[in-house]
Amino acid sequence: MQLTKQNHDQGFLVGEEWLGGVAARADEGTGREGYIAFVVAHRTGEYILNQEFDDLDSALGAINALGVTWRFENASGGCGSGSESENDKCGGGHCGGGCSTKK
Repeated sequence: MQLTKQNHDQGFLVGEEWLGGVAARADEGTGREGYIAFVVAHRTGEYILNQEFDDLDSALGAINALGVTWRFENASGGCGSGSESENDKCGGGHCGGGCSTKK
């Protein structure tokens, strides 16, 4: 699964060792807007990537170029990124399993 323009602001990516995402940012002093691509080793908290970009495509490209097998975790209050049948595999039926969906 990759981050896209459609999903980057709805959740984050989880890999075997890393957690990653892209966040919008605005510099309060200059009003300049941009994006931060980040990847963190979730066991140690160490930053693998923490880089600012002027445009969304470049930020997404930095995350997606890592070649990691990611799962998308929806953090927008909805249920998962997969279909009902994929959530059923996690147990609990539609939205009930609470697991992520591999893509």
